[in-house]
Amino acid sequence: MINVKKLLIIIEVVKIKKIILIGSLFVLILLIISCGNNDENSGMEDVTAQAVKTVDNQELQCPECEPCQECEVCEPQKECPECEPCPNFSENPIDIKLTKVSLVKPAESSNSKKTVYKLTQDEYNALEAATFYFEPRCDETDNKLIIEFDNKEVYNDVPECSKINEVNVDTDLLYYGTNIIKFKTAPSEDYRITNMELKSEFNDGTSDTQKIYDVRFERSGEGNEEEVESISDVEIRNYKEYEIDLSSKDVEDGLVLQFTGAERDGNIIVYANDELVYEGKISRRTNKIYVPKEYLEEGTNYFTFVGVGK
Repeated sequence: MINVKKLLIIIEVVKIKKIILIGSLFVLILLIISCGNNDENSGMEDVTAQAVKTVDNQELQCPECEPCQECEVCEPQKECPECEPCPNFSENPIDIKLTKVSLVKPAESSNSKKTVYKLTQDEYNALEAATFYFEPRCDETDNKLIIEFDNKEVYNDVPECSKINEVNVDTDLLYYGTNIIKFKTAPSEDYRITNMELKSEFNDGTSDTQKIYDVRFERSGEGNEEEVESISDVEIRNYKEYEIDLSSKDVEDGLVLQFTGAERDGNIIVYANDELVYEGKISRRTNKIYVPKEYLEEGTNYFTFVGVGK
């Protein structure tokens, strides 16, 4: 006959061993998970470290190739060697000559225009979103147009002629009462900005569209500009950089880079202090490129011309 007391003791010992075994397995599992997490974290740290090290290798906006040496200064008896082409911009560099290159401050009447609109107190309090619409009446333009609300830039691009252009406006730039919209450009020809509307959307689901008076730009005539800096004729074989000193007065309202004629049609890219101000074709007439004051600095400024194939 089985001793009941001994049997109970055996059962209890088995239970204890099971508990110890389960506990050991649980601890082992926790250790394995912990090791796995450490491996993952280690990998993440390595990837992050590598990413930080390679940030400086990102491609810069401004070309890095060196300009031609001024051989007539250093070695007048030798011909100037051809510049190495900038591979980032053109595999087949072209020769371009720009003449009468200068930085000017055009007359305020031709360079900048203002118009106004109003918001009532109720409209201002309920305003949720705003969209500005405008149509440039022109046949063709390569000139950038800058639009400012409350002296803050909301648009900086070459607009589409004879089409409605649309701009979303941050409501933080709109105020109760009279608001001012400012337009800046360097027009090559006369043109009008018309069909201007500001659509306001309110928090009750309604909206209102307010029409705004037209503005007209007239081409800057000879003698209307104040010349700030005259640059020698630009001989471009892919790349040319100029260092120009400007005063605080020179840069306060932005400047216009203008040049006339070209020995041949081609495309150029123009930077002001590493900021892209123009990319596109050049023509044989007077070309004008508006350079915003935000791109300019008191003191030394760098203007870079890149000639590229079509």
